[in-house]
Amino acid sequence: MYSIAHQNLHERKRPTEQEKNKKIIISKSIGEYETILENFKFVRPHHSFLVNQEHIKSFSKNDGALLLMSNGIEIPVSQRKKDKFFGLLMSE
Repeated sequence: MYSIAHQNLHERKRPTEQEKNKKIIISKSIGEYETILENFKFVRPHHSFLVNQEHIKSFSKNDGALLLMSNGIEIPVSQRKKDKFFGLLMSE
């Protein structure tokens, strides 16, 4: 999951390079984290991903919709959520 590893959500500090590359094993489902983080600008573009809206750099609505994240990673957007994400990003 991208950007979910931030341990101090209330402090809003930037993670160090070591923290960015650290793998964390979690015991909750992605759906549970989606509920927990919905008030912190996290959105779920695909069943396998939960991302921080503030790190979305661009959105491609072509054949396979993709989010380009601030770290260069491309995240797929499900067909079912493509229009919702396009509307969400256009409203900002």
